[in-house]
Formats: sequence, structure tokens, C-alpha cells
Amino acid sequence: MYVENLSDLRRKVLRHFGSRAIYYSTSRYDAPGVSESGEVRFLLYDSFVFGFGIMEPPYTSLSIFLDFGGDIAATRVLGKELTFIENEETDLRDAFEVVNQYCRLRLPDRFLEAYDAL
Repeated sequence: MYVENLSDLRRKVLRHFGSRAIYYSTSRYDAPGVSESGEVRFLLYDSFVFGFGIMEPPYTSLSIFLDFGGDIAATRVLGKELTFIENEETDLRDAFEVVNQYCRLRLPDRFLEAYDAL
């Protein structure tokens, strides 16, 4: 298992996205100490809120969703379903790259040029 808990998931998102990610929140599905099932949310590229979720064993898959606000979210991004991601380094890295590609495709080139120059 590549991601152990919510804190580890938060660290791995930050490590992958670096300065492109601003931590937003952590939501646990159960009370603290009961389980590590939950999600962490980040603002990516100062533009998009994405949630990254983990379930407590025996369910070890990960999920990623694009948060549109309110109760609206999408788990299919660029035609890729981002639920039930295997908890393996390569699978998570591939999912992160789908998210990164989505963000970069949605943002204007002038914004990306300025952002990448920071």
C-alpha cells in the first residue's frame, strides 16, 4: 500500500504538485481515531479545487474528484474515471498527471506562462 493515511495522502499530493497546490481542508468520514477514511482538498493552479480521498482497509483504493462547489463534483476528468485508483505509486502518479493535464488544458497560455515563471 503506497498511501497509508490522510496525512500521508496530503504529503504525497504536495510532493507531486509542489507550489501548484495550496492545501485547503481535510474531511474525515468518521471521528478522529476511528478511521482514516476521508479526503484532503487542494486549490490547484490558484484555479481548481480537487479532492483526494482514501478509504480505510479493507477498502484501500484512492479517489480524486473535481469540486465545482455545493454538492457538485466530477470523478471523470479528461475521459478518465478517477475513482477506485489502486493504492500503488504508479497508479496514483498517473492519476495526478491526469489532474495536472486537465488544469493546464483549461487555463490560458498567458496564465500558464506567468505561473510557470514564478
